[in-house]
Amino acid sequence: MTQSEREDVLSRARAVAHEKIAPRADKHDREGSFPSENFEDLHRAGLLGLPIPARYGGLGGRIGGDHLSFYPTVHEIARACGSTALIYGHHAYVAGLVAQLGSEKQQQRYFDRVLKDGALFASIGSEPAGGNPAAMGTTARRVAGGYVLNGRKRFGSGMGYATFHMIWAQLEDEANLEKGLLLAFVEPGNPQIKIIRDWNSMGMRATATDSMELTDCFVPDEDVLEGPGAYFRLTIPGLFFHTEFAANFTGVASGAFDFALKYVREQARPWMGSEIKRAIDDPYLQYRFGEMYSLREAALSLVNRAAAAIQRAQDSGEAADIEEAAKVSWSAKIFATEASGQITNTVFQVCGARSTRAKYNLDRFWRDARTFTLHDPVDGRRQALGAVVLGAHPYRASII
Repeated sequence: MTQSEREDVLSRARAVAHEKIAPRADKHDREGSFPSENFEDLHRAGLLGLPIPARYGGLGGRIGGDHLSFYPTVHEIARACGSTALIYGHHAYVAGLVAQLGSEKQQQRYFDRVLKDGALFASIGSEPAGGNPAAMGTTARRVAGGYVLNGRKRFGSGMGYATFHMIWAQLEDEANLEKGLLLAFVEPGNPQIKIIRDWNSMGMRATATDSMELTDCFVPDEDVLEGPGAYFRLTIPGLFFHTEFAANFTGVASGAFDFALKYVREQARPWMGSEIKRAIDDPYLQYRFGEMYSLREAALSLVNRAAAAIQRAQDSGEAADIEEAAKVSWSAKIFATEASGQITNTVFQVCGARSTRAKYNLDRFWRDARTFTLHDPVDGRRQALGAVVLGAHPYRASII
């Protein structure tokens, strides 16, 4: 993808986010409703096709494609609505796996549905036993013509609204995850699945991050990506996930900053006891805005640097480049976690007590940042980064 093409993608993302997605964000947050119309608008803008390979009619920004166009797009969508950006990121993640692990027939079938109908992908991996993907309880039993899946999933974002649900399951009688992990697609109308609407969180409320039960759910071979263990021959997917999260965190922080900037310019008053007439001349407010802006810019710079490092690692396939990409993507996630928490909290300090009124829903940004940054707790990234930096062991590709 050329730089001109990347700029076109970003321009489209900004327009859709600002004109369509942002005005709906509070409504979906308050209701906890899935923003289907946002994805219709992203489809009309051609952005659901961003992670689809160009040879199928997409734009090619994905795992295996152009990373430099993708993360800025997530940032702009998250700036308007963190929930929409979360679903969009998962959609792109699965599309990248299909591009790398799917057969030619599978790619044609799935990608055609995305480009023509606006179909969405969802990644359904987490389970009630905990956040460790290695403790996979959902099983896949080999039968004639396919597999039979049994188990329960939770934290499945886009549950029931995505067109294709990619189920993570472990092959029966195979204890080694790297040999037995299966990625299989089911659609929400399958009678052997039951969707349980149990998502009622303080943040990311519009993501439909619900649960699913699979009971003797037959999946034909044509809906399985390559076969058991195929995921682990890839090196980039986990880094894609971490950097996409960092882009989302930074986008949510940018949305909070945008609100605060407009509010202080138009409605805020100088701090009590000040002889200054305009809030924008208050040195304390200037200090806080300088702090927030620098945090946001530093986080965004790390996201962009991670995108470049992942692109280089993907293109070269060299172990040293892959390890460098891991270090930068983990750093981006760590810093974006801290920056998003600080910015979405500081906006209340600069906007004042009146900004806490329910009509502003300013807390949406903090709630979304705090909720999403708890996915794959950031201390795990700190530890992994420290181990690689110290030379305790080289970077090892993992499930996340």
